[in-house]
Amino acid sequence: MRLKISTASRGQVLIFALILLIVVMIISAAMFSQVTRFLQAGSRSTQWEQATVIADGGADYAVFKLNTTQGYSGNPAISLGAGTFKIDIQDVAGNKKITSTGCIPSWADCKIKRIVKVEVVKITTTPGTLPDTGRTTCNNGTAPPCTGSGQDADYTSANSATCDPNFTANGDGTVTDNCTNLTWQKCTRGQDPITCSGTVSTTGWTSALSYCQGLSLAGSGWRMPNFKELQSIVNYQSGLAGIDPTIFPNTDPDRYWSSTAGSTAWVVNFPEEPGAVDMLQVSTSFSERIRCVRDAGGIESPSAVWVIRRGTYKITVN
Repeated sequence: MRLKISTASRGQVLIFALILLIVVMIISAAMFSQVTRFLQAGSRSTQWEQATVIADGGADYAVFKLNTTQGYSGNPAISLGAGTFKIDIQDVAGNKKITSTGCIPSWADCKIKRIVKVEVVKITTTPGTLPDTGRTTCNNGTAPPCTGSGQDADYTSANSATCDPNFTANGDGTVTDNCTNLTWQKCTRGQDPITCSGTVSTTGWTSALSYCQGLSLAGSGWRMPNFKELQSIVNYQSGLAGIDPTIFPNTDPDRYWSSTAGSTAWVVNFPEEPGAVDMLQVSTSFSERIRCVRDAGGIESPSAVWVIRRGTYKITVN
């Protein structure tokens, strides 16, 4: 027996099939659009990379604030020029958990976000000693004792609580400061890591943070120094660049980034003549030099410091 389908029924079937096809095409187009958008504006874009380093910078900033006498409070959105980060800190079983969200406001009102979640724990450090300025002559160029009082050359480790400049070149691209117990990158970013030959490479503040975090030089654990740590390696007796040229050869006589930052960042300007070092705040969008540091102690000699131990990363494209 044959089943007869009327012309009207055939028409209804065709209309239903056409509607179903249109729905499938709309869904497919939407999915393709989302995938394309993620690939173009997600993990393969410049904006994504910017959001990444900004979120990393936010986590670093929170850890820096935890280690200062001011501490950290609130949940501010801090502008870094290229974007902003927003931080949240929670107490968890004696440790801290930090969520830093970096975004690019110039791209469709922060629709590209990078979320960094890190666990921060306290570790005990070896106390360091305040380093001496390195001056060995009086202001008029004569040997001590100096006329009058208070000149740096009159103070040494023998008669004060300071530590005369004392570095150890480790032969692996690192230098240990025996006063502060900090380990320094011997050469400036861009130079050969052992000989310090080659051209210095400058970069923005957020990229400098990322560079230090990812540095693999005689081990890991590198970070950007704060401005007090960076100033501690200045030698006010040295000539060009105001730093010991046998320990830190070919140092560029110019500005170096520190991690001390808010809406702007502090730099230490290594001088072109003895004693001319200065510190100033500049826009984080500027391109400056970077020399990374690794903990063993610290210029402020804390008994314990907060350090990042573990992190998870997630991208959000709204």
